[in-house]
Amino acid sequence: METSMGAPTFLSRPEPHNIPEGDTIVLSCTADGMPMPSMRWLKDGKELNSHDRFEISPAKGPTHWITVKNVRPEDSGKYSCIAENSKGTAWCAVNVKISPEGSDIPQQIMSAPMFTAKPKSCRVAATTDCLLRCAVRGVPQPRLTWYKNGASIEGHSGKYLADSKGHGIHTLKILDVDRQDAGAYSVIAESAAGEASCSCTVEPVVSFGNPNEPQKIAKKSVCVTAGKTARLTLEVNGSPLPEVTWYKNGKKIYQGKRFAIIEQGNNFSLKILRICKEDEGIYECCAINKAGIGRAVVDLTVKEQEVFRPVKSSRLVVVDEGKDAFLAVDVVDAKFEVIWSKDGKDMEQDGRFKLMKAGNKRILKLVKATKSDQEWL
Repeated sequence: METSMGAPTFLSRPEPHNIPEGDTIVLSCTADGMPMPSMRWLKDGKELNSHDRFEISPAKGPTHWITVKNVRPEDSGKYSCIAENSKGTAWCAVNVKISPEGSDIPQQIMSAPMFTAKPKSCRVAATTDCLLRCAVRGVPQPRLTWYKNGASIEGHSGKYLADSKGHGIHTLKILDVDRQDAGAYSVIAESAAGEASCSCTVEPVVSFGNPNEPQKIAKKSVCVTAGKTARLTLEVNGSPLPEVTWYKNGKKIYQGKRFAIIEQGNNFSLKILRICKEDEGIYECCAINKAGIGRAVVDLTVKEQEVFRPVKSSRLVVVDEGKDAFLAVDVVDAKFEVIWSKDGKDMEQDGRFKLMKAGNKRILKLVKATKSDQEWL
């Protein structure tokens, strides 16, 4: 997407804070513009730089923040953020008040914890580490606790590493993931102003290479004539015997009027009745057991049904009245039969009409032809 040139504008601004002495404060804002604006932080009109208790984010991306650790009353004041590029300047400011130790913080300026980024559910290869990440804000700064299936993970230091990265970012690392680590993970943020929670799921996956996992099968192609029955059959090996699901162009196939899913030992089949051109596509057989996943792909094409087209004689058949006449056509396949008609009415074999075969030829014999037998269609 192309972005037009423009002066900086703020998409988000820092919030006012009133926090106790000794706490940590994070102010952040997001600015947009083209070219991407540079950002500067000021306190009471004086530019700030990273030093001692002050940390300013690197000048990358649209979001910038300043962190002040172990705050003191003298850190109170007006904090400003200036965004600049060649097209102009944007400015925003916020008041920060640091209450001396032992002071009460007015309840009305507190803000309950709120997650600005939640951990995402994930599938993780076994024996690797899994990292769950979230971001939370609130006044005063919330305390986070992680849970697995409703039980606190505290006391399992050999398995879990919970960490705070600053700027409200928190992580939970699950070490050397195995099947026992599957489950629902939740995190609760608590402070004097309230609490918030969110959750995700972790699903360990055994990587390919386990000798008992479903066998991976190469792609193959199948061509079936329209109107026929197609049967896609694959042999799948695995212990325990895998569960198999069929997909067409990424969409799951369900047992139905024209689709039959058949299992015979290690052979799994998808049967498609009265196949038509719309059934063409990529069919995938997905086999899953506790050891892993195996997949096979079948590229199905449908060939149009051959249409019987008799070859009319190119010569005029002339016969004396009362003599026998022979009309013949060729068929494309000796298995085909023909129906003879005259003036739109089908003719049946009787004493005057004889139906005969000779290889790919189909012959109608008219015994003792009459003038009424003229103009056969």
